[in-house]
Amino acid sequence: MRVLQIHNQYKEWGGEDAVVANEHELLTKAGHQVTRIEVRNSTVNSLFSDRHTWYSSLKHFLDNNSVDVAHIHNIYSVIGNSVYELLDTYKIPMVQTLHNYRFLCANGCLLDTNNKVCQRCARGNMAYGVMKKCYRGSYAQSAFMAWQIQEGRSVAQRYVSKFIAVSEFVKQKYEEFGFSGAQIAVKPNFASRAAITKPVCDKGYALYMGRLSPEKGVGNLVRVFSDIKYPLKIVGDGPLREELQQLAYGADNIEFLGYVQGEEKEQVLRECSFVIVPSEWFETFGMVVQEAYRYGKVVLASKIGALPHHVQQANHLFDPGSYSGLYTAVTSQLNKKDEGLPRNTTLDSDWAVTDAVSQLLKIYETVQR
Repeated sequence: MRVLQIHNQYKEWGGEDAVVANEHELLTKAGHQVTRIEVRNSTVNSLFSDRHTWYSSLKHFLDNNSVDVAHIHNIYSVIGNSVYELLDTYKIPMVQTLHNYRFLCANGCLLDTNNKVCQRCARGNMAYGVMKKCYRGSYAQSAFMAWQIQEGRSVAQRYVSKFIAVSEFVKQKYEEFGFSGAQIAVKPNFASRAAITKPVCDKGYALYMGRLSPEKGVGNLVRVFSDIKYPLKIVGDGPLREELQQLAYGADNIEFLGYVQGEEKEQVLRECSFVIVPSEWFETFGMVVQEAYRYGKVVLASKIGALPHHVQQANHLFDPGSYSGLYTAVTSQLNKKDEGLPRNTTLDSDWAVTDAVSQLLKIYETVQR
């Protein structure tokens, strides 16, 4: 199958970018012809000139190549809504992954400027988000993003044959705010089932692994561990890194490792005591949960979004943004010895690599004209 991936990378590499790269690799290894056309926000000099350049390059590609299905991921801010009509002009069927809540909210997280859950704009009227400067704290940027989303929401539903939600929770949230459930398929991101070749151990530290941004709740995590004094390793990067490091100043038990990958990432997972996911937004998926379970690690997580579906032990869940809830969950875990992975918690079968490929191909086949 000839697959065209379209993606607007984020300024700082994140989970969505990794999913696009992983799916490209999986499909290629399965014998399919995959072309990835993308642009990086970090290289944007002039939005409209860059958008015109990107549009022209895509059109040139479509003039000279045949495509069976186009798989769209993120399209903001450079790619824009014109991609839908262009692909339709060439009669190319489209699917699009709903990695976040961008069609429902200017910042894509369903959070207000105080980092509290907010769904005021989710039915399509983005005026409140503009008034509150929900996108990058700017009236102008919020207004521009709101305009793009309101137009994009309508255009996407007209041209995209199938949306892909990364969890049942995401599908339900989009249905709640006007999207057709029949137009949305659920396909979780995949987790590696490769054999673990190095010993798993406990070297006495808690682990956070993810983006350092407001919706992830890392500030609350730092405050708790500043008081508990148990070692905490924070893996990841993002706009709040400097602020979080200042918050952790003087707490020698908290270590920021930055962005890691490959063997270094595997090692930090293998050797941690437990993993914490303190998100304060409707987490769409929670890949780190499955990565932790692969190594038999306990996960403590916020009771929000898709996380409770995977972390089902009541004492491993806490209210999002709650200092006391997180403090209690951590101290309770520290008082337990050799608990390991809860007996009724396993890697979901539909997170396996082979299932991910077959699910993706099945979706592609259903939309081909």
